[in-house]
Amino acid sequence: DNTGFIWVATEGGLARFDGNRFRIFDGRTSPLFSDPILRKVFVTPDDRLFVGTSNHLLKIKDGQIEEVLLDGKSLGAINDIIWFNGYLYAAGEGLFRVSANGDHVNRIAGEAGHIRTLATDQHRLWIGSSTGLSYLDGQHISQSVPASGLPSGAHIIHLAQYREQLLVGTSEGLFIASDSGKLRAYETTSGVINDPIEMLFADSKGNLWIGGKQRLLQLTGHTLVEEVNEIKGRTSPWFVSAFEDRAGNLWFGSRTHGLQR
Repeated sequence: DNTGFIWVATEGGLARFDGNRFRIFDGRTSPLFSDPILRKVFVTPDDRLFVGTSNHLLKIKDGQIEEVLLDGKSLGAINDIIWFNGYLYAAGEGLFRVSANGDHVNRIAGEAGHIRTLATDQHRLWIGSSTGLSYLDGQHISQSVPASGLPSGAHIIHLAQYREQLLVGTSEGLFIASDSGKLRAYETTSGVINDPIEMLFADSKGNLWIGGKQRLLQLTGHTLVEEVNEIKGRTSPWFVSAFEDRAGNLWFGSRTHGLQR
């Protein structure tokens, strides 16, 4: 956040790291954390913290923890959160547009069902469900695009913008999507990537980081720079999230090895 803390969503609660130690926010901090499975943490430009959990969307400001509601009801499980055109968008069982302070919520018409992932380019908010793609334009009008070329039985897991291209991470590998939604395999100097894609992250130096099946890949463009398939010479990693701090340090969240820098 703007004060320098790193916030980490875990399956045991919310953790705040100050560079030396962690502070844990769980059910003892607030009953809203009584179900500790957290899926996404997002900090808005005015330093409000939003947390997506398996049950609801939370907002935290000046130590106050509140649930974000629509017509007095929970938004349900939240899978992804992103900022677009001055609003927060939260994806789960539908797509929700939330004001910067979290006080006003609208459900986006035409975006029903289970939404897994969000990404933005200069003009659009891309929306990925298990089997399809759609986007909102600058006027917040929803447009569906067929994800043609998606392998039979595959489902979409992650979206990311990289070098002005929309990348689509699926259970059957990594693809590039055209504006019309046509998918083609993302080819690297070592061939195509057929792993289930657990993570996609583009850093400020032009690198693309991919969490695959028990490995972490670093690409620059289509060139494979490094592959990490073990940590401390023994165990295979399972990376699911990444973050770049203000100093340019990269932090990776793993289901098997905690937080790595």
